[in-house]
Amino acid sequence: LLLPYLPAMAGLVAAVLPIRNGHVDSAVELGATLLAAMLIARQIVVLLDNRRLMASISHQAFHDALTGLANRALFADRLSHALELHRRDLRPVTVLLIDLDDFKTVNDSLGHPAGDELLIRVSERLRAVVRAGDTVARLGGDEFAVLMEDGGDPVQLAGRILASLEHAVSLGQRSVPVGASIGVATLHPEDAAASSADMLKRADLAMYAAKRSGKSTMCLYSSDMEHTASGELDLRAALAAAVNGEQIDVAFQPILLADGSLGGFEALARWNYDGAPVPPGVFLPIASRLGLSARLDELVLCKAAREATSWGGCLVLSVNLDGQTLSETGFADRVLDVLSETGLSPQRLAVEVLESSLIEYDEPALDTLRRLRSEGVRVVVDDFGAGYASLVRLQALEPDVVKIDRSLVAVDAPPDQSTALLTGVAQLAHQMGAMVVAEGVETESQLSAAIAAGCDAVQGFLLGRPTTARLCREIVTRDRTAERPGTTTHAWVPRQAPAER
Repeated sequence: LLLPYLPAMAGLVAAVLPIRNGHVDSAVELGATLLAAMLIARQIVVLLDNRRLMASISHQAFHDALTGLANRALFADRLSHALELHRRDLRPVTVLLIDLDDFKTVNDSLGHPAGDELLIRVSERLRAVVRAGDTVARLGGDEFAVLMEDGGDPVQLAGRILASLEHAVSLGQRSVPVGASIGVATLHPEDAAASSADMLKRADLAMYAAKRSGKSTMCLYSSDMEHTASGELDLRAALAAAVNGEQIDVAFQPILLADGSLGGFEALARWNYDGAPVPPGVFLPIASRLGLSARLDELVLCKAAREATSWGGCLVLSVNLDGQTLSETGFADRVLDVLSETGLSPQRLAVEVLESSLIEYDEPALDTLRRLRSEGVRVVVDDFGAGYASLVRLQALEPDVVKIDRSLVAVDAPPDQSTALLTGVAQLAHQMGAMVVAEGVETESQLSAAIAAGCDAVQGFLLGRPTTARLCREIVTRDRTAERPGTTTHAWVPRQAPAER
């Protein structure tokens, strides 16, 4: 702070000393000139510093500190300006809202530093694919937006964004998949009165429609989404009440062994709203967003375990568990408490982990699975082959059962033949000591191919649709009367001996 005043003091000294020596006029003039010059120089320095400081403050106020992208304030300002230009000369305006899929799983599994690194990598990919005149912003959390002001095809841009996110992101020694759901809202001439908030809301509705349709995709806004969104609010409230009131039903789909005998059932959550069934693909994601997954999974487990005790024998009950559920502290103890209360043997319970989750990087979830396995519960990798199937997952989970996704079974092969990929996956699972179940079997040729590939069991509409508990008991009774002497049934074991773990 004192440094700028030193030249001024030097000028003052230079003026005083000559005065004492009798050189009054020239000394005063020299000192005054020097003093004035130094003061002016100081003011210029201060002004430049202030200018740099204000530029820095302005940048911080309008840019995201983590990614360097525009923030919500700057995006809103540019969107408002674009809307004004649209009202004046009908310039096109489009907003793309981008929300990363399952980002919470990355934060919960790998920690917030890894989540921040993932956001930085995503921002770099977004910058690389947008056009020079587009505004890219991080609105907060894992939500990004792009503003297109000068035409262009938003569908093509959304496609480039999705393509840029297809490849996994390297975070240290881990390779983490990344996907996004994109909502697109384009301003039309008849909507000239739309505000910035209206555009963001429309893009948001379209984005959630994309998530409901399966994630990692894009959806264009349409006016009927307004009614859908209003209905979803009612649906969310009704689902929360149903879960808390234990009004979730359970259906059971049979799983048959390769010899045709009954091996067990998969328990599936079912819910009716206003007298009509709500598809699981609709209410399960809502339950996840509401933080109800653990409560829902535990409710299904309790109801299914009570029913499974009536089957007797060695029939296995298979129950799907969300990754968030497995991460909950003490969940393994709650599962064991349910088994103790219902009298169901741990050896008759199999917990299914979705292939699309990041469970292999979630240490609390892995601890839960290890605890359950130590008590005799089987671990199942579900939908294997549907997403980024890798050996990392199999090595981390050491599954007792691998369920091959329906996409690998759906190809109709000639009788008694199978695809090389289906056979290869089955052999890989057997080498790891896991039983193999083929899902989605709907035709006789698919059944023959699954058996020829070496699958130990099959599941699908050809063999039985999800049904009620009462019909489930009838299936068990029929299977027992059809048993043949000397047939090894109801044992969930792989055809070849398990590899040493």
